[in-house]
Amino acid sequence: MRKILPHETLIQGKWLFQEGRVVGDESCCRIESLIDGHLIEMARADGGWSTLYEDPNDRRLWERTYPQSGLHGGGPPSLRLVSKEEAKRRFGLLSKGAIRNSRLREELRKLTGKPIENVSMKVLFWGDDHEGEAVDVSVSFAGGRRYFFGCAGDGSILITQRRKQMGDAPNTNSEWRTLPNLQGELQEVGFGSTWLRLRIDDRILLITNDDDEISIAADGKSLCRDFYRRC
Repeated sequence: MRKILPHETLIQGKWLFQEGRVVGDESCCRIESLIDGHLIEMARADGGWSTLYEDPNDRRLWERTYPQSGLHGGGPPSLRLVSKEEAKRRFGLLSKGAIRNSRLREELRKLTGKPIENVSMKVLFWGDDHEGEAVDVSVSFAGGRRYFFGCAGDGSILITQRRKQMGDAPNTNSEWRTLPNLQGELQEVGFGSTWLRLRIDDRILLITNDDDEISIAADGKSLCRDFYRRC
């Protein structure tokens, strides 16, 4: 993947017609690679057609759009540099919370190669219900560093390092449960607009914000319902 150079302000993709089909050019592939493996998503606008990213290398902001939106499929993507002032006008945020969340995403990426000692989830039970729901996921690294993953109000995954010790709401109770066989070296971190993916040794942990509910899958399979049942 070719990182964004300091003098660059625009990466414009184009569509090519090859062997009877339309394909993206090198810039299209580069934009996709930057979004998948380097840039940090911060906000969306225009029904998802405009997305704001931060480059963790220099903290510059980039907007992905589809200037030829009249074409089938929305046309090729464009990635252009935007100022903080323009980002605030276009996306209506850059709050301290959003910026802090992006910093923690990048911090998590830098822990690649570090050992994870424990992955657990917080299960919330309502009243006398025998089956609960996951409301948080915790990942603990060797040395004591711990991250919590939950649902943000905008449909994304919220990352924090400290959870306030608060009692359960009335008529509820909760339990932390360790997820088995998810200890090992963090090999890779991936982010999407609604999901977080961790590769731990040869296993894949996927945490998704599914309509403001946390969904957890390991190696492509949802957790057994036994994990959500009251002991």
